[in-house]
Amino acid sequence: MSGGADGLVEVWNFKPQIRPFKFVGHKGQVNDVLFNADSTKVISCGDDREIRIWKNSVYFLFYLEMASTKP
Repeated sequence: MSGGADGLVEVWNFKPQIRPFKFVGHKGQVNDVLFNADSTKVISCGDDREIRIWKNSVYFLFYLEMASTKP
């Protein structure tokens, strides 16, 4: 799994001929990505101050939280 400056979160499968799935939604750098405990969701956060929770089995946005602009 990876996240980068292009705002994409990618889940990789290393079997031949299988392309990574891309979660699209962050507006800028993705700073961190991880699976939840049972690997059913992917959690990502980025410079856009958004925390996104993606449902891993069907590859859609499950939950979106905007970080406060207050320090």
